[in-house]
Amino acid sequence: GKIMDWVVKEEGLGAEPHRIKGIGMIKGGLKHPQELIDNAKAKLRRMDYWEITAMQSLTMEFKSYIIALAVLEGVVTPQEGIDASRIEEDANIEQWGLVEGGHDLDILNNGIATRAVWCYLEWLRNGRRGGEGQEGI
Repeated sequence: GKIMDWVVKEEGLGAEPHRIKGIGMIKGGLKHPQELIDNAKAKLRRMDYWEITAMQSLTMEFKSYIIALAVLEGVVTPQEGIDASRIEEDANIEQWGLVEGGHDLDILNNGIATRAVWCYLEWLRNGRRGGEGQEGI
Protein backbone atom coordinates (compact mmCIF):
# COMPACT_ATOMS: atom_id res chain seq x y z
CA GLY A 1 0.00 0.00 0.00
CA LYS A 2 0.83 3.68 0.11
CA ILE A 3 2.72 3.52 3.42
CA MET A 4 4.89 0.52 2.52
CA ASP A 5 5.66 1.99 -0.93
CA TRP A 6 6.84 5.20 0.78
CA VAL A 7 8.83 3.56 3.58
CA VAL A 8 11.26 1.81 1.20
CA LYS A 9 12.08 5.05 -0.64
CA GLU A 10 14.93 7.26 0.48
CA GLU A 11 12.54 9.97 1.76
CA GLY A 12 10.83 7.28 3.84
CA LEU A 13 13.20 4.99 5.72
CA GLY A 14 15.13 3.68 2.72
CA ALA A 15 14.71 0.00 3.57
CA GLU A 16 11.96 -2.56 3.65
CA PRO A 17 10.78 -3.71 7.08
CA HIS A 18 10.30 -7.41 7.68
CA ARG A 19 6.67 -8.46 7.63
CA ILE A 20 4.70 -11.22 9.26
CA LYS A 21 2.95 -13.51 6.82
CA GLY A 22 -0.14 -14.87 8.51
CA ILE A 23 -1.14 -14.89 12.13
CA GLY A 24 1.22 -15.77 14.93
CA MET A 25 3.69 -14.52 17.46
CA ILE A 26 7.40 -14.26 16.72
CA LYS A 27 9.60 -15.18 19.66
CA GLY A 28 11.94 -12.30 20.45
CA GLY A 29 10.14 -9.86 18.17
CA LEU A 30 10.41 -9.09 14.49
CA LYS A 31 13.98 -8.26 13.43
CA HIS A 32 14.18 -5.39 10.96
CA PRO A 33 17.20 -4.60 8.75
CA GLN A 34 19.84 -2.49 10.53
CA GLU A 35 19.63 0.13 7.75
CA LEU A 36 15.94 0.67 8.54
CA ILE A 37 16.66 0.98 12.27
CA ASP A 38 19.51 3.44 11.67
CA ASN A 39 17.38 5.55 9.32
CA ALA A 40 14.47 5.53 11.80
CA LYS A 41 16.78 6.76 14.57
CA ALA A 42 18.19 9.45 12.25
CA LYS A 43 14.65 10.69 11.50
CA LEU A 44 13.99 11.04 15.23
CA ARG A 45 17.29 12.87 15.81
CA ARG A 46 16.34 15.47 13.18
CA MET A 47 13.02 16.24 14.92
CA ASP A 48 12.70 19.06 17.43
CA TYR A 49 10.94 18.58 20.78
CA TRP A 50 7.62 19.67 19.33
CA GLU A 51 7.75 17.09 16.55
CA ILE A 52 8.97 14.38 18.95
CA THR A 53 5.89 15.09 21.09
CA ALA A 54 3.61 14.59 18.08
CA MET A 55 5.54 11.48 17.01
CA GLN A 56 5.24 9.93 20.47
CA SER A 57 1.49 10.57 20.60
CA LEU A 58 0.90 9.14 17.13
CA THR A 59 3.09 6.10 17.81
CA MET A 60 1.15 5.38 20.99
CA GLU A 61 -2.18 5.68 19.16
CA PHE A 62 -1.17 3.63 16.13
CA LYS A 63 1.20 1.25 17.94
CA SER A 64 3.42 1.67 14.88
CA TYR A 65 6.44 3.91 14.32
CA ILE A 66 6.04 3.61 10.54
CA ILE A 67 2.36 4.61 10.43
CA ALA A 68 3.03 7.47 12.87
CA LEU A 69 5.92 8.75 10.75
CA ALA A 70 3.83 8.52 7.58
CA VAL A 71 1.12 10.70 9.17
CA LEU A 72 3.68 13.11 10.67
CA GLU A 73 5.36 13.58 7.29
CA GLY A 74 2.05 13.96 5.44
CA VAL A 75 2.39 10.77 3.40
CA VAL A 76 -1.09 9.70 4.54
CA THR A 77 -3.96 11.53 6.17
CA PRO A 78 -4.81 11.02 9.82
CA GLN A 79 -7.81 8.90 8.77
CA GLU A 80 -5.61 6.71 6.58
CA GLY A 81 -3.27 6.28 9.55
CA ILE A 82 -6.19 5.29 11.77
CA ASP A 83 -7.44 2.83 9.16
CA ALA A 84 -3.99 1.27 8.72
CA SER A 85 -3.48 0.92 12.47
CA ARG A 86 -6.87 -0.73 13.01
CA ILE A 87 -6.65 -3.51 10.40
CA GLU A 88 -6.12 -6.32 12.92
CA GLU A 89 -8.69 -5.09 15.43
CA ASP A 90 -11.27 -4.45 12.71
CA ALA A 91 -10.74 -8.01 11.44
CA ASN A 92 -11.31 -9.32 14.97
CA ILE A 93 -14.50 -7.26 15.27
CA GLU A 94 -15.69 -8.63 11.94
CA GLN A 95 -14.94 -12.18 13.07
CA TRP A 96 -16.14 -12.03 16.69
CA GLY A 97 -18.30 -8.92 16.94
CA LEU A 98 -18.06 -5.51 18.55
CA VAL A 99 -17.88 -5.24 22.35
CA GLU A 100 -20.03 -2.29 23.33
CA GLY A 101 -18.28 -0.06 25.83
CA GLY A 102 -14.96 -1.48 24.64
CA HIS A 103 -14.23 -1.53 20.93
CA ASP A 104 -16.56 1.36 20.17
CA LEU A 105 -14.88 3.57 22.77
CA ASP A 106 -11.42 2.55 21.51
CA ILE A 107 -12.43 3.60 17.98
CA LEU A 108 -13.81 6.92 19.23
CA ASN A 109 -10.83 7.71 21.47
CA ASN A 110 -8.34 6.78 18.74
CA GLY A 111 -10.02 9.18 16.33
CA ILE A 112 -10.14 12.01 18.85
CA ALA A 113 -6.49 11.58 19.93
CA THR A 114 -5.24 11.31 16.35
CA ARG A 115 -7.10 14.40 15.22
CA ALA A 116 -5.87 16.32 18.28
CA VAL A 117 -2.28 15.53 17.24
CA TRP A 118 -3.10 16.58 13.68
CA CYS A 119 -4.38 19.95 14.95
CA TYR A 120 -1.17 20.30 16.98
CA LEU A 121 0.91 19.54 13.85
CA GLU A 122 -1.01 22.15 11.86
CA TRP A 123 -0.35 24.64 14.65
CA LEU A 124 3.37 23.82 14.45
CA ARG A 125 3.43 24.10 10.65
CA ASN A 126 1.89 27.55 10.87
CA GLY A 127 4.83 28.95 12.81
CA ARG A 128 3.73 28.53 16.40
CA ARG A 129 6.78 26.74 17.80
CA GLY A 130 9.66 28.14 19.79
CA GLY A 131 7.87 30.59 22.09
CA GLU A 132 5.85 32.47 19.50
CA GLY A 133 2.12 32.47 20.18
CA GLN A 134 2.31 30.59 23.49
CA GLU A 135 0.52 33.21 25.57
CA GLY A 136 -2.71 31.19 25.62
CA ILE A 137 -1.10 27.85 26.43
